[in-house]
Parts: sequence; C-alpha cells; structure tokens
Amino acid sequence: MKDNGNSPAFPSHQPFNYLGITKRELFAMAVMNIISDPEGDGNVITLARAAVVIADALLDELAK
Repeated sequence: MKDNGNSPAFPSHQPFNYLGITKRELFAMAVMNIISDPEGDGNVITLARAAVVIADALLDELAK
C-alpha cells in the first residue's frame, strides 16, 4: 500500500497543517458502519479490526 491511506480525507489548501482524519480512518469508519450488525454479539474489537483490514484493501485497490 502506498502512503495514500495517511493522506487527509478532506484536504485543505490553507497555509496551516491539516489536523483532520486520514482516508484510512474515514474508510474504516464507513466500513464499520456498513458491516455492523445491530443484533450481533457486540464485539467491537473484532468489528474494528475487520473494518481496518477492509479499508486497507480498498486503499490498495485504489492505489493501482
């Protein structure tokens, strides 16, 4: 994976440093929302790990 996942999700062209979330963080949060099961066992650690793996795979594909 290139460094694409660490670039800003909402880049700003202002002269100050951007302190927002990265693309990787944004994708992981979106995936977590999509794959979450309201009637599941509530294991958020497993869900969060799966979301990060899926977000990384998405970034890898987008970098091609």
